[in-house]
Amino acid sequence: MMSIDMYAPPCVIADQPVSEESSRKNIIMNNPLFAVINLLSIILTLLTYAIIIRVLLSWFRVDPRNFLVQMLNRVTDPILGPLGRLIPPIAGLDITPIIAIFLVHGVQRALPMLIGAY
Repeated sequence: MMSIDMYAPPCVIADQPVSEESSRKNIIMNNPLFAVINLLSIILTLLTYAIIIRVLLSWFRVDPRNFLVQMLNRVTDPILGPLGRLIPPIAGLDITPIIAIFLVHGVQRALPMLIGAY
């Protein structure tokens, strides 16, 4: 049976060294910044879904006074509004949602680099 020495260094469990990668993962997981970055990643994923839902709803006739439609507009307008002013429609198609999703994904991929997770 393996015992854990409470006063041993964090990389040693019962006189058996733990790999450096495992130790690095423990340091990252115990970092409070990791929780913040994880939460931001979840929020950015939800923003991506909101943009996709807004695009899908634009294909149908929906009541603009509907609470869910207004909520989607409030959530997605801060990113789609400025992009819409910068990027003109191409052949009548608004490509700002695609660019917004790429930008959100890029930010989401860059977040773990802040704490050296990858």
